[in-house]
Amino acid sequence: MDLYLAHASRVSTQYTPGFVIWGALTPDEREALQMRVSDLGGSASSVPCVSTQASIQEMNMALMRHGLPFVFVDGSEER
Repeated sequence: MDLYLAHASRVSTQYTPGFVIWGALTPDEREALQMRVSDLGGSASSVPCVSTQASIQEMNMALMRHGLPFVFVDGSEER
């Protein structure tokens, strides 16, 4: 049961596309992009996610290489 719960908490949804990206990349690519599985939850919740320290350009190049249907943008210029 613990194995099932661990997997179920990392299923990709429209809110967590990071797990699709994580699964498409090799361990070496994830390391190069400084990707990590994280948890944004608090003391009473669990919100699994994938985080990265890579630049937007680095991430978009990796997405294109793998034909993934995502794009990273800089939200600081929203109007």
